[in-house]
Amino acid sequence: MSLTKQAVAALPAASTPEPVDQGLSIHRRDRRLGTTLTLSGEIDLDTAPQLDRAVRECLRTGVGTIDLDLAPLTFCDVRGLHAFIDATWLAAAAGGRLRLENLPPMLHRILTLTGTHHLVTTGTDEVLHNLALARPGMSAGTRPPAAPGRAA
Repeated sequence: MSLTKQAVAALPAASTPEPVDQGLSIHRRDRRLGTTLTLSGEIDLDTAPQLDRAVRECLRTGVGTIDLDLAPLTFCDVRGLHAFIDATWLAAAAGGRLRLENLPPMLHRILTLTGTHHLVTTGTDEVLHNLALARPGMSAGTRPPAAPGRAA
């Protein structure tokens, strides 16, 4: 069946599509020493409850260490930030631990601008903590000394 020129002309003009809310997708991968939840898309007022449910389910099933892989995250607003802080506290209250891994630059910026970096644990924090344990006299907030011949 072919359309005539007259039928095509009678079709309504195509409108500009509205932006589509990408939503949030959470993929769970259980490991021997914990679980990784990979968050893809946007975390905001509408999608933050999904993270809460996923973290609670991990804790309910006995998972003690939860890593949130945030590399595929494309958007985070203040409600998303609040969800990360809540999830961190929820895990700690249950005797577990939650870490934010692979933070996108926009999330680093949000943590810095809001002064909330200290309320969550990131993979970078873990590296600095392990360095502090390995090198006496170095605290988690201290950078390793510069190599000989280089300025600190």
